[in-house]
Amino acid sequence: MPSTVWYRGQAIPRMDGESVLDALIRSGADVSFSCKKGSCQVCMLRASQGQPSPESQEGLRDSLRERNHFLPCQQRTAGDLWVERPQAEDLGVPVLVAAKDQLAPDVVRLRLDAGPNFRWLPGQFVNLRRQDGLVRSYSLASSEERDYFLDLHIRRYPDGEMSRWLCDEVEVGAELEVQGPHGRCHYRAQEPTRSLLLIGGGTGLGPLFGIVREALAQGHRGEIFLYHGARQRAGLYLDDELRDLAAQHANLHYCGCVSDEDDPGHPRGLVPDIALPRHPCLSGFRVFLAGSPEMVHATRYRVVQQGAARAFIHADPFETQHPHMPEDAATVAAIAPDPELWAALRDGDGLTEILSDFYNRVFVDPRLLPFFHNVTKQRVIEKQYEFLHQLFTGNDIYFGLRPFNAHHWMVISDELFDYREELMEDCMRRYGLAEHLIWRWNAIHERFRRDIVKASPRGIVEQGVERYLERFETMLLTVGSLCDGCGQVIAEGTTIRYHVRTGQIYCPACQAAPPQRGSLSLGGGSGCGRGGRSRRVLCRGRARPGGGAGDLAAAPG
Repeated sequence: MPSTVWYRGQAIPRMDGESVLDALIRSGADVSFSCKKGSCQVCMLRASQGQPSPESQEGLRDSLRERNHFLPCQQRTAGDLWVERPQAEDLGVPVLVAAKDQLAPDVVRLRLDAGPNFRWLPGQFVNLRRQDGLVRSYSLASSEERDYFLDLHIRRYPDGEMSRWLCDEVEVGAELEVQGPHGRCHYRAQEPTRSLLLIGGGTGLGPLFGIVREALAQGHRGEIFLYHGARQRAGLYLDDELRDLAAQHANLHYCGCVSDEDDPGHPRGLVPDIALPRHPCLSGFRVFLAGSPEMVHATRYRVVQQGAARAFIHADPFETQHPHMPEDAATVAAIAPDPELWAALRDGDGLTEILSDFYNRVFVDPRLLPFFHNVTKQRVIEKQYEFLHQLFTGNDIYFGLRPFNAHHWMVISDELFDYREELMEDCMRRYGLAEHLIWRWNAIHERFRRDIVKASPRGIVEQGVERYLERFETMLLTVGSLCDGCGQVIAEGTTIRYHVRTGQIYCPACQAAPPQRGSLSLGGGSGCGRGGRSRRVLCRGRARPGGGAGDLAAAPG
């Protein structure tokens, strides 16, 4: 049943099954969001009229639910809603600094008193807000049931405005404000026999420490493997405590790793390089990763390669202060050819079968189809085939945009990335590909996750410089063409508007149409869209490729 969401005086129609958040984004509304799967709660809104669904209020505090706050990314049921941004005073919870301890030369533990009504799980995170509006996310290392206080492990970064303030200036007794808790990186009590693998670097140990303690307190019977990495021995700031804990529990196995110095009793090396060879098959494991975005990304695709299911991988959702710059060319160069996989694909015939099956399903999938506007199925299959052929064989046959640039303007969540990958994985199994080869193929896709997943559009990056192309400009046509808005002929000598990224042009009678969607696949594009038809328009004496970016093929999203 069609429904409408009203936001800031605009009536926005919502398609069947479409989330309120997706409808708002599609309309160009000014809304905040991040994970789009109900974990971060960044997108939270309040319904001034209409009733949000129970699913959209799951995980919110009672006080927020009572005032009709909800998560628009989870609101998919039909029904009209009048929505507005929440008030800042509704979101924050005042907390007192109850204790401040130095765990390492550059690591401080803050213990915060949020009162008896604050509920959280170890491994979740809160957003800590300073009075001037500066906000940073910190994971929780403590348990509500056993510790009472919120424990945050904070590393002091020389250029970190928030971390320097918390470590150097905030004193016991100070009042702060937290928002949350958020996230699904926590222990599952209903899985008492599942093996757990936890890999953390630096203060990424905080949430993992909380998860381990919670699992043991809940009587977890499966094996628990915890690896913590630091540069120097001093960075293993809970080493003694974890050794004692492991001595008390036969199913807990702890290993501290040091990368930059030799230390008796601790293996030297990067923590994933120590941990992963010890667990060559991770099928059935639940995996928790925490630490720097670089470490988490580099470890994530390796655990996928070793059989860990995406639904069982949990990682910090935080991003660095500075935007990630693509390294997809280096990523492509680092992927070694896989003769065994290529042979199993019958030298390409099987790849065509899998891609045909996959895109037959994509082109009728309501979540993925909007990314393929104005592009033919055959064109997408061809570009995807070329890109994967090059990765699997090492033959340099692909010419197109790399994954980051192909998707630079697309807002793609981790959830949508995983959704696409689950569909592709099912096609691999329908073909009959062996499990270990599926894991290796999945890991190749996983390498591009960081270049694809994002909460807001990015510019295109060329030679290390990011340029934003999401804009319109005007030009004088020196030859006639067709309007991408109404389809009518535009005579030469007409001043037209064109979209810099898509190349679409509009006659004076047309309003600028929203930029078209591009395809969601694994390579790059050739810049020829509109169902594969190419066009060249002479503008002020220069040749311009037209037709948009509808055949952009890129890494899975």
